[in-house]
Amino acid sequence: MDSLVFDSDDLETTEDFLSRAYARMRIRSSSPGAGRAHIRRDVMPSVSVDELDLNFDMSYAVTPLGRICLCMVHGGTVEDHVFQGVRDSFGPGDVVMFAPPDLPYAGRICAARYNITMLDPALLDQVAATGDEVLREPVRLTGHRPHSAAAAHHLKQTIVYLRDHVLGPPPGSP
Repeated sequence: MDSLVFDSDDLETTEDFLSRAYARMRIRSSSPGAGRAHIRRDVMPSVSVDELDLNFDMSYAVTPLGRICLCMVHGGTVEDHVFQGVRDSFGPGDVVMFAPPDLPYAGRICAARYNITMLDPALLDQVAATGDEVLREPVRLTGHRPHSAAAAHHLKQTIVYLRDHVLGPPPGSP
């Protein structure tokens, strides 16, 4: 497992980092002096969990990620988030899929703390197959929000477990 930390108060540097870490994107801020972006990423080959703290307002337009991208908001809001056929806003406690892996998306971060869990779409096919069975079609997510409060709670618990126990620091480390 690898980890990295990014910290900057320069919008161009932040845009460059985000474009390299996720997908090509354009970000803008109407806040004078932008603000601070702090990002911690823990990654293994097909899964990563990033903790983001953006203490300023920022608009974004992102090319397709090629990965499933789940967002769990801890503070602040994500507003006017759009991708083909969807327009939504979300805040603390919400967990959503930013967009299907093959679609671009855009929106606005409003002084938010959130985490992003990214998965290789092939992982869903691997866990859905039983034994030597090969799926006839790839697994497809049917919406950008969990279908119930119980499903949302389960997904949040899974993300927290993944972050804290699978990708987190080894026992005994500082």
